[in-house]
Order: sequence, then C-alpha cells, then structure tokens
Amino acid sequence: MKVLGWIINTRSLTTSLPHDKHSKWSSSIDTIISEGKCNIKNLEILLGRLNHAANILLSMHHHSWKALQKSKQSEENQLDKDAVD
Repeated sequence: MKVLGWIINTRSLTTSLPHDKHSKWSSSIDTIISEGKCNIKNLEILLGRLNHAANILLSMHHHSWKALQKSKQSEENQLDKDAVD
C-alpha cells in the first residue's frame, strides 16, 4: 500500500521509499557529500526530505510497536490456552 509517497507493507511491518524516490534522494545526498557544499535551496530540500522521513519513521515505529505487542499478547494467550488443555 502506498501512503504519503511511502510503500507500507503491513504484513512485514516495513516502510520504504519507492525506487524512483530512493534514487533521487540518494543522488541528492551523494552530490552534496562529494562536492562538500550545497546552496541554500538544495539544503532546504534535503532538510525537508529528512524531516519527512523522520516523521514517517517515528509514526511507523509507533504502529509497528503496537502490532508487535498485540502479536506477543496473542502468542501468550495461545500458550496459556495450550497449557490448560
């Protein structure tokens, strides 16, 4: 599923950038690193991208943590049920 430009896999609890976006972002970062400098506009673009990534990752961390806790609770309940049987 694609949400806000990110690919979200709810089964594996992963979040990733589409290939084209990943290539563009990586190229931008590589250019800044190799040149050792950048203009203000490119710096603002990079900071905006990093801020966007940070917000998505924090949000996904929260949801994946909740899903993991639910999964563990479900496993514990199954173990308790098996112990009773």
